Amino acid sequence: MATQGVNLVHMKLLAFVLGGAFAGLAGAIYGHYLSFVSVDDFNMNKSLIILCMVALGGMDNALGVTLGAVILTLIDEKLRELADYGMFFYGIILVAVLLLRPQGILPRRMRKYQLLATEKLRRVFGMQAETAKASEGKLD
Repeated sequence: MATQGVNLVHMKLLAFVLGGAFAGLAGAIYGHYLSFVSVDDFNMNKSLIILCMVALGGMDNALGVTLGAVILTLIDEKLRELADYGMFFYGIILVAVLLLRPQGILPRRMRKYQLLATEKLRRVFGMQAETAKASEGKLD
């Protein structure tokens, strides 16, 4: 990206600052809503639940993460009487997703520049259609 005139250090710093600002804003809204915030509100169980939501939905897709959060919240509400085994179910879901579908329910879409770069490489190196399909795993 630096060759295209984009200051990479500036962009990374901007992303870090915006992420921190949104996290701070979310914390402020959360504290205002509850009127009291303690360390007990953020334990390892909460972190594992959020990790499961992200892994289930897909890590590079906001819609997928939202869908993962909705699914896990519905499962949690339906299994409320089995609350003692909640973390066990989250562990099973996390292992199953990572083994069976590591990209999540809604995987990220291939971006336009990735498609263009792949097509340019094929033209430059003269790859045939069958070779290209084999490298993508689409051969019959």
